[in-house]
Amino acid sequence: MICVKSFSASLGSTLDLREVFFSVTSSAYGSVLAGKTLSLFLGRNMLKDMTLFGVGAVRGVGTANALGASMSFGRIGHGYVAPNFNASLRYTLPDVKGFKLKVGVYDPSRIANASAGERATYGDTPLPRWEAELTHQLALPNFNVTLDSWGSAMHQTAEQSDGDDVSSWGLGGGTQVAYKGLTITGSGYWGKGLGSILMLDTDALDPLGNERRHYGFIAQATYDVGNDTHLGVSWGANYTSATAAELSVGTAGAIHRFNRLFDVMVWHNVNANLRVGVEYGNQRTRNRRGDDSDVNIFSVGGFYFF
Repeated sequence: MICVKSFSASLGSTLDLREVFFSVTSSAYGSVLAGKTLSLFLGRNMLKDMTLFGVGAVRGVGTANALGASMSFGRIGHGYVAPNFNASLRYTLPDVKGFKLKVGVYDPSRIANASAGERATYGDTPLPRWEAELTHQLALPNFNVTLDSWGSAMHQTAEQSDGDDVSSWGLGGGTQVAYKGLTITGSGYWGKGLGSILMLDTDALDPLGNERRHYGFIAQATYDVGNDTHLGVSWGANYTSATAAELSVGTAGAIHRFNRLFDVMVWHNVNANLRVGVEYGNQRTRNRRGDDSDVNIFSVGGFYFF
């Protein structure tokens, strides 16, 4: 396995090498990828999200921010958990009647509650994480319809120095249907010990080290109105369930019960390299005490692709 590490913790560099990999492909035997790239689990949920090229939710505005700074997040934490970019060895089987299966082993992550310190940090990872994704694409040209469906899964364990261990697992999937200029997308996930924002190492556990349950969904529709101008609307949320231990000792109140986002975007592709857009989002968070945060977000901007 190729081991690729970020240099942010060494020599004072802040370079973020999210993707460094190579692949070997054979039409008869499939392909092998080695290196660091977007994970299989929930990767397609994120790539099908229209706010990937927008602002979406903003962490640190009206909500507690686990990352310590305000930043645009798209729908991370509001419809899916951010996929990892860990080093991996991945095998893709040949396409069979539109079905394609990918399986991989990954450099594992710690499983933790970052705010609870070492008591809820399981940093020993003797086994790799495994992930898998199954996709299917179907075209119905007589009806001007295309159908893209996918499912993904992951599992990982981690230990403390005394041998105590925890286990994280997750299932995800979705479907995208396109008819002429209209595209409708639905996706979701469900799992244990996943976290509500960044996968595994932020708030996957309670302060005693018990795995929390997490789930979420997105419903989205976009329409090509012509001349490379598009309109999109989406609604989605992430939910976190308190553990029995948190409920029994009365410490569950501050946990975010849900993070929701309603989002509307209009964008225009000026050319192959430049996209401009206008976006409105309503971001709402509620904890288990019933405390609400309701934020309206307006943005105007563009993307340059190269």
